[in-house]
Amino acid sequence: PPHPYYTNHHGLGKEHSIPEDGPTPPPPPLDFHNNDTNVSNMITGTIMTLDKQRQETRRKENDLKKRMKAISEKAEADRTEEEKQSYALFEERRQRKNKRSRERTRERKSEYIRIMDIPEQQRTEQEREWLMTFMKAKKRKNEGDRMRRERIKRGLFVASSYEEGFSDSGNEGTATTTTTKTLNAE
Repeated sequence: PPHPYYTNHHGLGKEHSIPEDGPTPPPPPLDFHNNDTNVSNMITGTIMTLDKQRQETRRKENDLKKRMKAISEKAEADRTEEEKQSYALFEERRQRKNKRSRERTRERKSEYIRIMDIPEQQRTEQEREWLMTFMKAKKRKNEGDRMRRERIKRGLFVASSYEEGFSDSGNEGTATTTTTKTLNAE
């Protein structure tokens, strides 16, 4: 069969000759900001939307957290060598992510302090935009925290798998303990 370069999309064409209209132009670039755009999944070779890829990633992450929670509940002596290794790797990654998150928080705080030290009239447009984005994010976080505390107080809080055993604060099990006490109090 002729080389694909010398054929049209039906596999037909003159052998060893370039088609009269030249080679087929490349497809248009993918827009990665459009959730409806199909993106080739390198692993399976199938076409998936970005939303489906994100959904699959969240599912895998949730499965991993459930597996690690089950391993963490086992006694140290009852764990297999594979479980010990995978849990150690999971913990290492979690600690590294938490450390980087704390570093980013410190970086944002220092940037905030730097901008706030500048008189308002002398701030650049970029600094004003950064400050506005920072304040909006802070407001959203505070609102989410307030709503979560309200749910805990009313006993409506259902701990997610993330908060059940793997909190960012390093105090593992804190959210679960609080939830259990709140639900048992009523």
